[in-house]
Amino acid sequence: MLFILFYLVLNLAPIYTAYTPYPINSKHIDLNNYYHYQQAFDHFEINKIRSMVQNESFHNATLLSCPESPEKTNEIRISHIQWIQDSHKTQWLYQKILRLAKQANDAMYHFKLTHIKDIQYTRYNNHGKYDWHVDLGKGDAALRKLSMVMLLSNPADFEGGALELRLGNSIYTAPLKQHGDVVFFPSYILHRVLPVISGTRESLVVWVNGYPFQ
Repeated sequence: MLFILFYLVLNLAPIYTAYTPYPINSKHIDLNNYYHYQQAFDHFEINKIRSMVQNESFHNATLLSCPESPEKTNEIRISHIQWIQDSHKTQWLYQKILRLAKQANDAMYHFKLTHIKDIQYTRYNNHGKYDWHVDLGKGDAALRKLSMVMLLSNPADFEGGALELRLGNSIYTAPLKQHGDVVFFPSYILHRVLPVISGTRESLVVWVNGYPFQ
């Protein structure tokens, strides 16, 4: 009797091979594209976010590849940043971003996401920029799966500073047209922030971490 049950389990259980359809509907998966939310954050929420940082706490941004080389950094990246840590005061922000990330991930990517480590508040003043790069690196940066950018500034308050994504052989401008707009994209996609010509561009940058790709 036990032999019969064992035989049935072996022969009736589904076996997924390279020739078996993947058990997820891949029709809507697009690993080389961005996911856009229009005004995902309102004026009240943006003001709450602004209250989480202090002007005197901003510092020069560095590069993952050479964090102790300011000369090299200034060739590629000119901005000032501040970190928003997870706390009782900021928990609502972390939770909302995770909800948005889950919705974007379920709709387009199907990565195995786990958590957000920190939130980066980024300020680009006149001539500020970030040349072509990806958001991956060693250590914790190797776990990044989705990158998120939210525009905090009113577009009327600055000129330049567009976020561009290289998707395949084409370059697309991310549709950050109003403050509160959000885009998600895989962290391995090349992207850049064009130089700010005038004014100040402020944004939130978040990396949603996950299990290593398999």
